[in-house]
Amino acid sequence: MDKHTLSSEMEAVLSQLNEKTAGVKDDFICLINVIGEGSFTLDLSAEGDKLFPGTPDNPEVTIELSQKTMQGLLSGKVHPMVAYSSRKLKVRGDMAKAMKLVGILG
Repeated sequence: MDKHTLSSEMEAVLSQLNEKTAGVKDDFICLINVIGEGSFTLDLSAEGDKLFPGTPDNPEVTIELSQKTMQGLLSGKVHPMVAYSSRKLKVRGDMAKAMKLVGILG
């Protein structure tokens, strides 16, 4: 990650996401758009770090959310379905894979 362009709060959120996905092995790539912070690729088929800056060519799932919502999801303070229902979490693409991702995040 380019640590010079991210806030320290966002660096912490991305680090937490990397920790949560460390043992996960799946076969899809997700685009995560964090409003005001940028786009990140979550490659669940990768070994080691699964989170990279930038946009993947063909993401199977795209999610869009704020940094605050992402922090809430990762900490367990925000339930993924509540975030989705209140439009704080927008999801496009393969919904079966999106639900797997929700299980990891929440």
